[in-house]
Amino acid sequence: ANARYLSYAADIHTSGRHLLGIINDVLDLAKIESGKMSLEDAGEFALVPALSASLGMLAGLGEKHGVMVRGEWKDEKVRLVAVERMVRQVVINLVGNAIKFTPAGGSVTLSGAPDMAGGYVLTVRDDGIGMNEDEIANALTPFGQNRTKMAVQQEGTGLGLPLAKAMIELHGGHLRVESQPNRGTCISLRFPPERIVALRAQEAA
Repeated sequence: ANARYLSYAADIHTSGRHLLGIINDVLDLAKIESGKMSLEDAGEFALVPALSASLGMLAGLGEKHGVMVRGEWKDEKVRLVAVERMVRQVVINLVGNAIKFTPAGGSVTLSGAPDMAGGYVLTVRDDGIGMNEDEIANALTPFGQNRTKMAVQQEGTGLGLPLAKAMIELHGGHLRVESQPNRGTCISLRFPPERIVALRAQEAA
């Protein structure tokens, strides 16, 4: 019945979940780097519903920062063979970072489309503060955090981007970062053709 105690409990709970998130990220990255993270749990799933659910989890963060978050899909029936938990985590990490480093009134867009080689590309694009080449290299380094004015105001471990890169590479894909200061950032994730289910062949069968 004591409002102050309830506030303390809420702060402790929030801090505990933040610490647990850091520990899980460190463990995941360590497993991947040591070759102990496998794709045994990989399975076929509908990609767009998984992406939409991930964006839904970030709706509150977007509202908090005054940033519009949206998804755009060229092929809503695409199915991916991957570890769904990892794909969701990659999306949450990248879109969450984009929201945090985009000033109020800006936007973050997650889009997806097949490429000419039969793979599938996810793109996270924002119109935030952007990075120069040195800052991109630093952001791709575990625990690397750029000391910009906006970055200092944000909570983070510097693991989001390196972990996303490691997870996409574990699936045989690659991550690419394009950015310029004050002109936003575009991060592309490409899944190789062998991870994409051939729906036409499946339907014909």
